[in-house]
Amino acid sequence: MQRLPFSIASGTLVPLLLGACGVSDAGGEARNVLLIVVDTLRADHVGAYGYAGETTPRIDALAREGLVFERAYAQSSWTKPSIASIFTSLPASQHRVLEESVANRLGDDLSTLAELLGQAGLRTAAFVENPHVVSATGFDQGFERFEGPLDWSHDDWVADCDVTAQRAIAWMDECGSEPWFTYVHLLDPHDPYDQGDFAQVEAADWSESVAQGKVIDLLDPSTDLPRRSLDPEELRQLVALYDDEVRHVDAAVGRILDALDRMGRREDTLVVLTSDHGEEFLEHGRLRHGYHLYEETVRVPLIVSVPGRGPERFPERPVRHVDLAPGILGSLGLDVPEAFTGKHFLAHHETPGTGLEPVVCETAMRGLWRRSLRLGRWKLLRDELRDTSELYDLEKDPAEERDLGELEPEVLRDLETLLGELRRPRALSSSPGELEPEVLEALERLGYSGGKVFPH
Repeated sequence: MQRLPFSIASGTLVPLLLGACGVSDAGGEARNVLLIVVDTLRADHVGAYGYAGETTPRIDALAREGLVFERAYAQSSWTKPSIASIFTSLPASQHRVLEESVANRLGDDLSTLAELLGQAGLRTAAFVENPHVVSATGFDQGFERFEGPLDWSHDDWVADCDVTAQRAIAWMDECGSEPWFTYVHLLDPHDPYDQGDFAQVEAADWSESVAQGKVIDLLDPSTDLPRRSLDPEELRQLVALYDDEVRHVDAAVGRILDALDRMGRREDTLVVLTSDHGEEFLEHGRLRHGYHLYEETVRVPLIVSVPGRGPERFPERPVRHVDLAPGILGSLGLDVPEAFTGKHFLAHHETPGTGLEPVVCETAMRGLWRRSLRLGRWKLLRDELRDTSELYDLEKDPAEERDLGELEPEVLRDLETLLGELRRPRALSSSPGELEPEVLEALERLGYSGGKVFPH
């Protein structure tokens, strides 16, 4: 049996890990910030992370000139809590935006990245395609302009990353020489996988739902598990359609970056590209996302273009979504609020002793309450409602196939203790909001109920 390289009883680790590190210059002179979130993008389906499917030529080009963080993690496996963590630098159990219900919204008492950048003199705009990230759920805080999809009401509504990219480009052009913060959230890789323009799979004698990438139709509504087993060819079809969606959104990302070049703004713009979560393809028995916290749903790409710095890869250094806001603020020379729990991950140096950076992920979708903790090679998965744990050694078992909880009880116990120490809850943000009926219908078409209650 092994012990972790610290003692919980010493009381020295937790304060160190929760503290913020000092801010230092991260590169050249950035005046603008472009945050691109590609919804449902698995890190291992991006060329820069080793994928051979030729899905992301434009994102790969950005990676070749920028900083690539190979151990980047979302704080949740679905959109709403994940984006809340990006903007507040708080873990999900602290910002408490964990429910599908619109009544559970981002609290007005929380400071957001957009608010802080706006107060610093940047113009702020958001162009968002995900119906969880809307004004009614509080995500418009700090934005001068906040725009969702053009039309929620159409029965066969799908996100249009081409339109959204063009709207973002027009805004950046409109700002001229004024500094700006632009948040672009592109939805295409989310199911249904129906981006026909890039389809490269041949029609086959499979079910219509598989052929059209309608994952929701494959699930039992009472359990959200597949109605039946998918054969390997059906699964291959779904993955191929998902990859087509990624190719399509990659082209839209390229158009945004080309526009920055045309405007002459690449040299003074900090570009941050990431995803809100990944996607499951039956690695652990499920499709879609939000239920589990295995690597395929919480490990995300993180590629950063910093003026005057790069290229560089970070294969071992963990970066969490809660680190993004401190990194962006620090790169602009702005103060990081004490309430932020993340660190300035773009600084040239790290605070001594933070080599063991804890990565905590949480989900409460469909009334679940699951948490995970990665610390170095070890990963703990906790089902809090069932009071069960799983333990994996990611160095030897990156696919999380062999639960070592019984073989390494001391490691398991130490990680459970640390996970408990790292939980710092606050009051649930539940000021009622109102979504237009068309938005609620769009959420339902994407497979979200909008009515589950967070149990803690």
